[in-house]
Amino acid sequence: MLTNTESKESYVFVTDDSIKGWLPGKTEVKNSIKLPDAIKSGVYDLVVGIVDKLDNKPAVYLAIESRTEDGWYPLSHIEVNGKWTLKSPFSQRHIEYDL
Repeated sequence: MLTNTESKESYVFVTDDSIKGWLPGKTEVKNSIKLPDAIKSGVYDLVVGIVDKLDNKPAVYLAIESRTEDGWYPLSHIEVNGKWTLKSPFSQRHIEYDL
């Protein structure tokens, strides 16, 4: 989910991935998402979660610290302004992509 840090407008992106068959340990899932054409410039919080597809709300607890009260796990910040910039708290890398 992306949430604008000023307006609090949110966008939830749900994939077709299934957690069936996941075993304890490291699991890697790769996906691409398309940002909506109407997304406004600004800084967005990027959070992840495994959601219930009926209401798009987190439904599974992950073995990750820093879970928010509403069940999401903060991952990074994205700056949208003709480009988006990934600022990860887990890496010193600064990655820019053209929209």
